[in-house]
Amino acid sequence: MFDNCLPFRLNFSISNKRTLSSSNLPSHYKVALPALSPTMEMGTIVSWEKKEGDRLNEGDLLAEIETDKATMGFETPEEGYLAKILIPAGTKDIPIGKLLCIIVPEQSDIGAFANYVPVESSTSEKTPTKSSGEQPPKSQPSAPVQPTKKVPASEKSSSTIAAMPASQQIVSQSFTGTAGRIFASPLAKTIANEKGIDLSRLSGSGPSGRIRAQDVLNAPSNTMTMTTQSMMTSFEDIPMTNMRQVIAKRLMLSKQTIPHYYLTAEIEVDELLRYDEKIYFHYYRFK
Repeated sequence: MFDNCLPFRLNFSISNKRTLSSSNLPSHYKVALPALSPTMEMGTIVSWEKKEGDRLNEGDLLAEIETDKATMGFETPEEGYLAKILIPAGTKDIPIGKLLCIIVPEQSDIGAFANYVPVESSTSEKTPTKSSGEQPPKSQPSAPVQPTKKVPASEKSSSTIAAMPASQQIVSQSFTGTAGRIFASPLAKTIANEKGIDLSRLSGSGPSGRIRAQDVLNAPSNTMTMTTQSMMTSFEDIPMTNMRQVIAKRLMLSKQTIPHYYLTAEIEVDELLRYDEKIYFHYYRFK
C-alpha cells in the first residue's frame, strides 16, 4: 500500500540510551535501535544525517531508519557530539536493541572512541542464563520420514488424460484461420504452456490436423520456445524490502495458523461443451 503513496517521513525521538563511564573511557551515551512502530522487529539504516564529530542538538535528525511500515527519521536522543558510528548506512535486518552509535558530551572525548569496539552485553543482561546444573530436555527421536517419489510432469499429464472420460476430452480445430490463429484443445494448451512448447511447430493428429494433448506430450525437445530456455538459464534476484518481508510473513501466518475450509461441487456440462464446440467450429469455418 505504501509503494504507491507519496514519500513521507516521520520523526521520532526516543530515549533509548545509557550513560557509561570507566577508567579507560570518558562518559558517553550508547544509542541503540528503538522500536519505531508497534510491530517493528528489525530495521534498516537508510542513511546517516550526521557524521562522526558533528555537533548534536536536541531535535536534530540523526538517521533515517526503514521499518516494516515506512522510512522514518530518528532524532538524536541527547545533546553532545557524535563520537562513533557503529553500524554503517545500508545495513539491513538490524534487531531492536542493537547498538547504533556513541554520543559524548564533550568534543574533546571524541578521539577516545576512534577504535572503540562494542561489547555485546545487552543480550546477556536482558536474557537470564540457566544454571549449569540444569540439563536441557532430550528430544524424542521422530519416526523416519519416507521419501516421496517425484513423478515427472509427462507421466502426470498422461495419467490425467487416460483417466478422463472420452466425453470430457474436448478438442478443437488445429488449422489456422485468416489471422494465423492456432487451434488446439484446452488441455494441450495447458501442457504446452507448462512445458514451454511452441504449438506452431507441431502437427496435430486429430481430425483436420487439430492438436491434441498427446501430440504435445510426444513433441520433440527442439520445439521448446527460446523464451522458456532463457528463463530457465538466467534470472534476476531482487531483494525484498522490510515491508514486503512483513507482508509475506503475515500471509504465511494467515495460511498456517488459521483453519481454512473449501467447498466443491460436481456439475455435468457435457452437453454444454458439445454445443460450445459446435458453435466454435461453425464460427471459424465460415468466418
